[in-house]
Amino acid sequence: MTKVLFIRHGQTDQNLDIFSGKPVKEIDYPLNSTGVEQVENLRSQLIDTHIDIFVSSPMLRAVQTTDILNTERSSQVQIEDDLRERKAGGVTIEEWHELFDMDKNITPEGDNCEAVREFYSRVYEVLNRVLIQYSGKTIAIVAHGGVFQAVNAYFGRVPWKGNLRTEMIGNAEVKEYEWNEEDV
Repeated sequence: MTKVLFIRHGQTDQNLDIFSGKPVKEIDYPLNSTGVEQVENLRSQLIDTHIDIFVSSPMLRAVQTTDILNTERSSQVQIEDDLRERKAGGVTIEEWHELFDMDKNITPEGDNCEAVREFYSRVYEVLNRVLIQYSGKTIAIVAHGGVFQAVNAYFGRVPWKGNLRTEMIGNAEVKEYEWNEEDV
């Protein structure tokens, strides 16, 4: 049995901007002071949880979250480029929700933006590889709210129909999953 902890990064100023209704472009924001505090509190909550490896998005906020959580642990850390947040250009929170509709498969306007099916495919590829590579271990995946949507659909075996943005995860929040090799 492989245990997977999905951990969303701590708060950034970008998180505050999008919830205030401002369009947000994908910028590599660092954690703000609240985000650092959130992650330090999470580290205290997870102090007795064994983690073999942290698999992190390369984005600064995820790397900072991983570094704080790995303080006093020295677990292995692996950076996975394909766990970065979805490239969606400048969107508002309302537009962000619509971008997870598999039937519409909207590709936002802008350089390097990706459709939801493309996004989910890249996240699923990382999960397939990492789960096989670290089978039987405890894996902490540190990434983003959009990536969480794909991870949640993966473990829930949700068919790619309709809007898959169904469950939210807060900053520095954890969702736990279990996986068996025969699940592939």
